[in-house]
Amino acid sequence: MNYLHWIIPFACLITFFIWYFGKTFIRFFPFKTKGQKQAAWITLAIFITITILFRTPVTGFLIYFTLFHLLYDLFLLITKPSQKAHGFLQKMNFREIPIIILALLITSYGIINTLNPVITTYILHINKNIPTPIKIGFISDIHLGTPYIDHQLETLETMINKQNYDVFILGGDILDEWSTIKDLNNLQTLLKNIKTKYGLYYIEGNHDPLTEKSRQFYKMANVTILEDESILINNQFYLIGRKDRSKKDALSLSTLTEKLNKQYPIILLEHQQSTQKELENSIIDVVLSGHTHGGQIWPANYFLKYGHYQYKNTNAITSSGYGEWGVPIRTAYHSELVTVWLKN
Repeated sequence: MNYLHWIIPFACLITFFIWYFGKTFIRFFPFKTKGQKQAAWITLAIFITITILFRTPVTGFLIYFTLFHLLYDLFLLITKPSQKAHGFLQKMNFREIPIIILALLITSYGIINTLNPVITTYILHINKNIPTPIKIGFISDIHLGTPYIDHQLETLETMINKQNYDVFILGGDILDEWSTIKDLNNLQTLLKNIKTKYGLYYIEGNHDPLTEKSRQFYKMANVTILEDESILINNQFYLIGRKDRSKKDALSLSTLTEKLNKQYPIILLEHQQSTQKELENSIIDVVLSGHTHGGQIWPANYFLKYGHYQYKNTNAITSSGYGEWGVPIRTAYHSELVTVWLKN
């Protein structure tokens, strides 16, 4: 596990929440001594630090309480020139209790949404010779080590094996910095139990870059790694697996596709989706990616890709992923297993 490059972001987040909640809540308590107030600050600091570092759902509450509280303060500032509107908002006093209730409701929805993954199906018609429809399963961003994931893995195995996929794709960030040996063992059991016609394939993500250890792990789980390489499946369609874009030696799309037979459907697998310009100028028929989590925490979903995009002859699908990162809730979109049907 590598926590080092997350120290500064997490420290900043923890410091902000301690400061914000401290100034918001502590003013409501009638402390008789300076020592009591200092003890309250210390207690709050410990609570928030544990909440964030252990990635509990309470972090979601902190986020939404802060967001709505800041919005309320913004409305007060905007309406200040209008004494009537400003006075009405102050009289209604939407702070604290109503905001706490709203933040709790949204956080609860996020937990329920996380625990109830769905299958999202795309039926794509492409101008290639496809004797029989090709059924592809795709999953990304499990982030093993997140709370609830044991339950989700059991559900996932059942979901996958009911689908009878031709191939199944692991689209990166299956593991992350917090994954443990227990998580790896659970994943290996899952992968060995998945049944497909032409096998399982894996591409790396930004949180789980390939190492000799992880290569050995996937090999033992009967998973084929595609690392800037292509493979022709059953003389019927190509799978191209790209290195994560964070790798400086990652090959270009033109290099990866220059020797491929364009008569076959060409499916690109990459954790972080290529740019629109790259895809429009390529011979790729379908690209499957993840990484964005569909935003995961509302309103981030308005700024990140999710779903199906058409770039000239290329169909691009970005999954919201199956797990969560940082905060174990989903208030934007859902945890999903993606099914893609390719047809003429």
